Amino acid sequence: IKGKIDRVDERLLDGKKRIVILDYKSGRYILPRKNITEGDLAGRRGIKKALGSFQLPLYAYLFSKSQKISSCNIQVGFYSLREIKEEFLFHDKNGEYLSRIFTTAAGRIVSEILCPDIDFVRDDSDEYYCHYCPFSALCKR
Repeated sequence: IKGKIDRVDERLLDGKKRIVILDYKSGRYILPRKNITEGDLAGRRGIKKALGSFQLPLYAYLFSKSQKISSCNIQVGFYSLREIKEEFLFHDKNGEYLSRIFTTAAGRIVSEILCPDIDFVRDDSDEYYCHYCPFSALCKR
């Protein structure tokens, strides 16, 4: 797995030296809900509703492995080009908890993808995604 990170900085955050990974956004983006329970992660729809995207947590994971640093020293967030502001995913004391939640949810999604007994089901909840999807032929759209 590989990804292309928009920006990586080294900064002092809350008095601690951290790596900051930013994803530039010209449009909308979804921050994860603040209070996520194990029940929210029971299925794919619940995971999507609670977490939004796996992109930034995946970048943090890949960066920590490639640079051999602890993921606790990495902060990830969006930089809105429209509003000229940063919003971090794991910005408070719940950061480590949210990081574990993302890891658990990602494991469930990957397990589902790799299980031959589970059929692929397209996500019809948002037409926006299909407009730019390079795999739309698989869904017959």
